Amino acid sequence: APPPVRSEVLDGVAFAEAWGRLAVARGILPSSPPLHAACATEAGDGVRCLEGRAHAAELVALERPVIAELSAFQDRYLVVQLTPAAALVHSGDYGHSVPRSEFERAWSGRFWDLWWTPGYVPDLLREGDRGPGVLWVKEAAARAEPAFVADTLDPYFGPSLRHWALDFQRRAGLREDGLIGPETLRLLSRFARSPRPAAQASAGPLPELR
Repeated sequence: APPPVRSEVLDGVAFAEAWGRLAVARGILPSSPPLHAACATEAGDGVRCLEGRAHAAELVALERPVIAELSAFQDRYLVVQLTPAAALVHSGDYGHSVPRSEFERAWSGRFWDLWWTPGYVPDLLREGDRGPGVLWVKEAAARAEPAFVADTLDPYFGPSLRHWALDFQRRAGLREDGLIGPETLRLLSRFARSPRPAAQASAGPLPELR
């Protein structure tokens, strides 16, 4: 049987254009250096990026658009937000919905995610650390799981926060090391108070689905 016809929506765009679309989808103003610099170095103003490989279920759990690399074409990318049933592709002024299975056939498994944390939050926190970054993590953890009891006035990374981090990582499918590193910070950013909430929030409804 012939392979299923692939939607033109999945043709993708160049890498630089994908970053521009991601900024629009996430409500982030253009910055200098450009947003994609966050994947290679600190982009400033707390904007951070993670490049990696993932299963589709991990993108569903993020509940926000990311850049996804296509496998069928060289150097072609999509800005896409996955739901359990569909892939919502951001294409300029319009959003297009395609079956999730169709997206998964075209996706290489590689992605770029963008989020924001305050500049005082380091890339890595561990038991024994102290400072405002630890307070930020405790506040985000308490919002992620109201049952977690933490002294949000104590800037010390103690055993209780490490045990919480291990449990959070286990349930999120992350490496269980008790460290608050980039992947754990990326998930925690969904729950944190921020003066730049659009950088980490779900995109919400697309402008128009076609």
